[in-house]
Amino acid sequence: MCTLKWDLKMKLTALFVLVCMLQINATTYSQKTRISLDMNNVQLSEVLNRIETISEFKFFVDTQKIDVKREIDIKADKEKIFDILDKLFRGTNITYEVYNKQILLKRVDLKPVDLKSIGPDQSYSESKNYQQVITGTITDENGTPLPGANILEKGTTNGTQADFDGNFSISVEDENALLVVSYVGFGTKEIPLNGQTLISVTLEESAAGLDEVVLVGYGTVKKSDLTGAVTSLSSEDLNDNVAVNVTQQLQGRAAGVQVFQNSNQPGGSSTIQIRGIGSISAGNAPLFVVDGLPISNDGALAGGNIGLAPNPLNTINPNDIKSIEVLKDASATAIYGSRGANGVILITTKSGRQGKLKVSYQGKTSAFSIISTPDILTAEEYQTNLNALLDAGAVNATEAERVGDIVDGGTTWQDLLFKSAVSQEHNISFSGGKDKNTHYTSIGFFSQEGVVKRSKLERFSLRTNLTSESDNFKFGLNSTVTYTLQDIVGAGAGVNNDSGPVNSAFFYDPTVPVYENEETNEFFVSPFMNIENPIALSEGRTVDDATFRLLASTYGEYFITPALSAKLNLGFDYQNSRRDQFLNDFTQAGFALGGEGNVFTGINFNYLAEATLNYNKELGNGHALNLLGGISTQKFFFQSANLGAQNFLSLATETDNLQSGDPLLNTVATSRVENSLLSYIGRANYSFSDKYLITGTLRVDGSSRFGENNKYGYFPSMALGWKLHNEEFLKNSNFFDQLKFRASYGQTGNQDIGNFLSLTTISSGGNVVIPGGAQIGTAQPTRIANPDLKWETTTQFDIGLDWSIWNGRLSGTADYYNRLTSDLLYNLPIPSQTGFTSVVTNIGEVENKGFEVLLETANLTGDFKWNTSFNFATVKNKVLDLGLGENEEGEPIEVQGGSSILRPGETMNAYFGYEILGVWQEGDDFTDAPAGVQPGDWKYNDVNGDNAITVNDRKVLGNSIPGFSWGLTNTFSYKNLSLAVNVFGVHDVQLFNTSLSTTYFPINFRRNRLSEPILNRWTPDNPTNKYPSFLNNTGQGNNGVNSSTVEDAGYVRLQSLTLGYNIPLKETSFISAMNVRLIGENLHTWTNYSGNDPGLSVNAGNTGFRQDYVAYPLSRIFSLNLTVDF
Repeated sequence: MCTLKWDLKMKLTALFVLVCMLQINATTYSQKTRISLDMNNVQLSEVLNRIETISEFKFFVDTQKIDVKREIDIKADKEKIFDILDKLFRGTNITYEVYNKQILLKRVDLKPVDLKSIGPDQSYSESKNYQQVITGTITDENGTPLPGANILEKGTTNGTQADFDGNFSISVEDENALLVVSYVGFGTKEIPLNGQTLISVTLEESAAGLDEVVLVGYGTVKKSDLTGAVTSLSSEDLNDNVAVNVTQQLQGRAAGVQVFQNSNQPGGSSTIQIRGIGSISAGNAPLFVVDGLPISNDGALAGGNIGLAPNPLNTINPNDIKSIEVLKDASATAIYGSRGANGVILITTKSGRQGKLKVSYQGKTSAFSIISTPDILTAEEYQTNLNALLDAGAVNATEAERVGDIVDGGTTWQDLLFKSAVSQEHNISFSGGKDKNTHYTSIGFFSQEGVVKRSKLERFSLRTNLTSESDNFKFGLNSTVTYTLQDIVGAGAGVNNDSGPVNSAFFYDPTVPVYENEETNEFFVSPFMNIENPIALSEGRTVDDATFRLLASTYGEYFITPALSAKLNLGFDYQNSRRDQFLNDFTQAGFALGGEGNVFTGINFNYLAEATLNYNKELGNGHALNLLGGISTQKFFFQSANLGAQNFLSLATETDNLQSGDPLLNTVATSRVENSLLSYIGRANYSFSDKYLITGTLRVDGSSRFGENNKYGYFPSMALGWKLHNEEFLKNSNFFDQLKFRASYGQTGNQDIGNFLSLTTISSGGNVVIPGGAQIGTAQPTRIANPDLKWETTTQFDIGLDWSIWNGRLSGTADYYNRLTSDLLYNLPIPSQTGFTSVVTNIGEVENKGFEVLLETANLTGDFKWNTSFNFATVKNKVLDLGLGENEEGEPIEVQGGSSILRPGETMNAYFGYEILGVWQEGDDFTDAPAGVQPGDWKYNDVNGDNAITVNDRKVLGNSIPGFSWGLTNTFSYKNLSLAVNVFGVHDVQLFNTSLSTTYFPINFRRNRLSEPILNRWTPDNPTNKYPSFLNNTGQGNNGVNSSTVEDAGYVRLQSLTLGYNIPLKETSFISAMNVRLIGENLHTWTNYSGNDPGLSVNAGNTGFRQDYVAYPLSRIFSLNLTVDF
């Protein structure tokens, strides 16, 4: 018997399907297929499940009327389905109807009813004459019709059932009657008519009895048979936020998954970490697979010289996503071999369903407002306090830097740059199916303004998904075309045109005006700082991206026998991007250069071809086997060009006429890179007696990125599962619906090590003079070859427990994992006698270990429903070995950076700086104080006791990898109303607040700063122990990374609150359903972090090191959504 989630939605009650089946006859498949069974002392449901597993037959059963727990014995040797069914039901009151691959089981006491014969004034019971006809549609939460759903007038025997399109018609005598709507596997609803004659009913799946299908690499598996650690999210789980791309939908939804927003501007990219990070120099991002096609994490642009690359996931319309699976352990990820070490995220897009054409419209309008901006000095505070510091003898300040008069009341730069913004989104989809063919087509438009001027994102998308099926063949096509336009505002650190207006608005002098001469658009230029006027930079620099993407995959599957199929899967991903960047004479740099223009173009293309064989067989005596084998090849191409020009004849044409620049200043740079992967895939799933499960996986990857001596890598895994609930000691338990233990062990790899690193590279050298006086150019090697270079290897152990109790009212999973990454990619120092300073090699080990828990509860199940989903995860990251040997003291050699450290025993790239013990006060004993220290200076911890503060006094101050995270979602519903509340938390994590560091240690005196430390600084009259005097801040070195600037970045965020209402429909027959939702996002954040957003990082990058440097501000969002189904 089919208990899968998809099949439950197709089940019909016996009464309705009997009518349909009487009109058709069994056809070819049922006549020619022969089945073998050997099962003893098993339930009828297990036999039906086995038949479904080893054949294409599907059973339709009303389990309320047929006892599927009846224990039976069955033996059959290559017999037809009719003979097997005769054996199963001989001597019972159960009969069957067979139509090709569909089998209806029914009780003989049911009488067929011709629904077509029920007229507008007749009821199902034919017992009364009714006066009012009620019509409507029954669907699930996806809008999928529920054929065979029962509709009963409460308190009577008057009832009917929905047809194949979910439509029904019923006559009632009382206009205020109560209709009871039910469907197998779904919760029952009572609908008061209140005079309505047209209703739309959405049923929600009940927790009990569902055995969902989970997508895994190269196939699917029943959730009850899953032996790996996988988190599944459906479209219903993801529709209560205002996500622009896929990554934003994952925060707080999946245990062990961390999402850091690299930029809050429209289209800004995110960094995803699954179960910590394991690489120092290679990639730490998971592999994304869209409809079976692994895609590149890189866009077609490298980001130009502003360091902001487009997010390639912006090109996937979130409205087209059906489900997301996060594969975490080795059992789940080993099938992806050398790309599975950082986890795998599978994205499945929507497909059509059998039935009449369904048209759905989704519209969304959102309003964005900045939650907070950095609290910097006002013009008056800036003038008063900087002059007071100058008067008090501030170091590195001169009288020439004294702040003069405030011009025209000063300028609040952030107010001029920031604004409220809106977005709009429109999606329309067409889906349906007939005669085993289905189609899904969607058209989408999205436009979001940024809360910073000149920032914007637009996306146009078209998706078409098709499926077709015959007796022995299946075909599918998934394709999407997107075109995105993005106006980018640089927000990074730097000087002049590289700094970005957000950064400039923080630091720029607030006492000066915007314009030197507004009539001539001559912007004010400060002589005291090497930063552009924020508004001049906003108006004078344009960065526009345009990306076209075509993503398509197609498959054909031929069933050689009912148990054996061959599948060919083809796919390609083509991205073509262009970035136009121009500086006009509003900016200092643009004025000096006579304008500067750059055009970056990039093409990122990859194709996939793979062939697999799948064998699925019931072996008898409770044994079942599924085998997968195949070969896969994927090739990636990337090519780019960078054209630059300066000193234009006219600035009006910008980048449309680069050739008008000075030919002597033109620049051209091009590149082309490609890499390929050849793989062999194997997996075996074995089960015995529906109790004991074994999964073995092996993938062999050959990569052009690997060295000559390590071209192929082998990535095996093994997993075990034990269904304790099917054991005799628990089989009859009324407490456990499911209890399964699982364990896995295996290896995966990380081949994101870059291209050609194993080879020697050559670069041009200087000219040499040869005899005769002529000069010739030279070339020289810049990198030593390493033919042994290979992938980074991750060995992972996982044990887990899945459970469901109280008829599904409480279910969950728990996992413990230990993830060891070895052969880390690293630049190993080598003797200078070789002519090189280092060689790229594989050394070192990093460990990540922790716990993950998911709990789901159905707290209330009546008219008022309340469901809860809660997850939490821990991770402990630790560098075990760097492979650099030991120092003279016998301690492992560590690698110290300016802000972080790689030290065995500590987290990767831990924050490394100075510990502040307080502030030196008047009256303190300065005998052992470092030279030059005076009252009001910070008191640093002199770790080595040499009475001097040097780099040797630095210590570990924290880590940027969260040690604990959690997410909580509560959903409430009452009749047509619903409410969803999503909260998540991140803890045991620190963040380097670079904005705070630049307040304590400004590049120059006249830069603006955060107001809190300056206004509350140490003075003789305010002997605080928290803030220094800012008079002698360089007396002990520029120690910007310290225990004051590395802050606790733990936080709890009310991520979203969604209020929905299903609008009752009356006589508008062409509309089947209408829903309106109000969504609030980023509603409140509880944190001790002094910056604006503890979840943001401008440098999450490969290593996970994070810092907050005057970031693009976070917005609070309110959205109005409308969904209409026709």
